[in-house]
Amino acid sequence: MRTIRVSEMIDKQKFNRFHLQILLSCIFIIICDGYDMFMLGAILPSLMTEWKITAVEAGLLAAMLCLE
Repeated sequence: MRTIRVSEMIDKQKFNRFHLQILLSCIFIIICDGYDMFMLGAILPSLMTEWKITAVEAGLLAAMLCLE
């Protein structure tokens, strides 16, 4: 029976176009995932003023949005 060592096989691989596509896809996913939290942080002070809510209530709102 032939033994395959995965770590050696990975070490021998060269970085090619496929790996670049995977890397760029992962970066895009991470950016999209973080965008909603960035926008919440930018908009939350305006919402607090307009809705007349306290910082505790705004924190609770933000926590509930993070769980979604």
